Amino acid sequence: MQGLAFLLAVCAATSSALQAQVVSTVAGDVNQAGDRDGKALGEATFNNPHGIAIDGRGILYIADRWNHKIRKYDPHTGLVSTLAGTGAIGSTDGPGNTARFHAPWGIAADAVGNVYVADTKNQKIRKIDTLGNVSTYAGTGSFGVANGPRLAARFADPTGITLAPDGSIYVCDHLGHTIRKISPDGMV
Repeated sequence: MQGLAFLLAVCAATSSALQAQVVSTVAGDVNQAGDRDGKALGEATFNNPHGIAIDGRGILYIADRWNHKIRKYDPHTGLVSTLAGTGAIGSTDGPGNTARFHAPWGIAADAVGNVYVADTKNQKIRKIDTLGNVSTYAGTGSFGVANGPRLAARFADPTGITLAPDGSIYVCDHLGHTIRKISPDGMV
């Protein structure tokens, strides 16, 4: 009888754990690609979203690769908006509504809302500050693998990016077949 009681307890725990995991769509339209801001469900569309990150306020950032934009989803309002990028391919720094990206792939956000982007086809790491201004954080824009000061370094299709607690930024340099580190003192 003890064995049966144990088996029933395990089955109940397993069943409960399986039911606790729910997958749901929070933004976008599964039936179409597009480039539309608005209500997360029913209006907003994406075109090949790749990377996602969340900041300390719960805002979700999305690298919308084929729209060449960085989008954000605010779960408090239920809205998707464009944080940066015009949608045209380019490498322009400046205010978010004039900045340009080329197939951004990876994305990371710090606790205060700065966003770092692996701007894959521009061979750069870009930063979007809390005011929405875009700047080149690292990379010359020329394809290659070269270490050194962050603005003199070269990347080979950076795709993944993450922030470390010590302020370092780690980059998956896809075609360079390397993992790169940008230290807090600005060296790659």
